[in-house]
Amino acid sequence: MSEEREAELRRELAKVLLEKGLRLFKQGNLTEALEAFEEAESLYRKLIELAPDSQELKEHLARVLIGKGGILFRLGSHEQSIKTYEEAESIIRELLSLEERDELLSRLALIQLKKAMPLRELGRFEDAFKAYREARSLLERLHEAGHDVKDKLIFTLVSEIATGLLCGREKQELLPLWRKAEELLLGG
Repeated sequence: MSEEREAELRRELAKVLLEKGLRLFKQGNLTEALEAFEEAESLYRKLIELAPDSQELKEHLARVLIGKGGILFRLGSHEQSIKTYEEAESIIRELLSLEERDELLSRLALIQLKKAMPLRELGRFEDAFKAYREARSLLERLHEAGHDVKDKLIFTLVSEIATGLLCGREKQELLPLWRKAEELLLGG
């Protein structure tokens, strides 16, 4: 078998494992989902070693890491979840430095939203607040560009407000966020 054909088969297997992991996660089979994500992660890492400039492979690896981070969070491994999200964040930021695409901005916003949850659970409210703030900023850009992210934006605003209160932010600082959420809810 040629090296090219072997790499193609690995790509297909990694995609299948990613989809399997997502399906198992949705079914609540967290241990099996984690195994699928870890197998996919291993395959994508090997493929990236062979094609280090492949943006597509790096994007798929980031998707795997986002899924893995979600499972680790649900399993209570908050520190490991944060590290996994941070690696996905690093990959997406690298890809954004090469080409700014709305899909990548959306993925970065998702990572920030997901990373804020284990940060909050660990009592790292200031870090969680910063993650929500960045997610909001990215979602506002996407919303202004016409993308349908209104529900995510409202959720982010409310989460940012609640986390801001937990870390002692002044209500006056948080009031504009509340008004923005009201505006979106009432048809903005």
